[in-house]
Amino acid sequence: MIPRGSRALGDLAMKLAMSIAPETSSTFAAANTVLVSSLMQCLALDYDRAAEVRMQDIRDMRALFRDAASGAPREITNRMPAFLDAEPASLRISDIDALHAQGLELLIAVHEHAEASGDTALDHRIWEFLERHADRHAFAG
Repeated sequence: MIPRGSRALGDLAMKLAMSIAPETSSTFAAANTVLVSSLMQCLALDYDRAAEVRMQDIRDMRALFRDAASGAPREITNRMPAFLDAEPASLRISDIDALHAQGLELLIAVHEHAEASGDTALDHRIWEFLERHADRHAFAG
């Protein structure tokens, strides 16, 4: 058998919710078991999609930064090449997360600039990105 992380986490979560939680002797224990089960289901979903959603965020942020570079102040544009030209050190989620975090830090600076300068078009694009980001990272209930 080839272990599949997302499937294994999902199966364990269902076992907790359907078999173990009903057998617990207290409401507190049952509630905690269901909570752990829900968190495991979220982990199972993120396990399966983590690299894809983070890399899509990175692609979207890069496109946004390329468009924003012409109007951004030098202290921001000087930081852009380090992100625009970077690749994750490996395909490990921790390395992808590090690059993703770098992009989000730059996004905050670009967003501050857009709001301070009254660049409503850029501000609108950033909010559109944030909506797509939230949708991509949402856990279906």
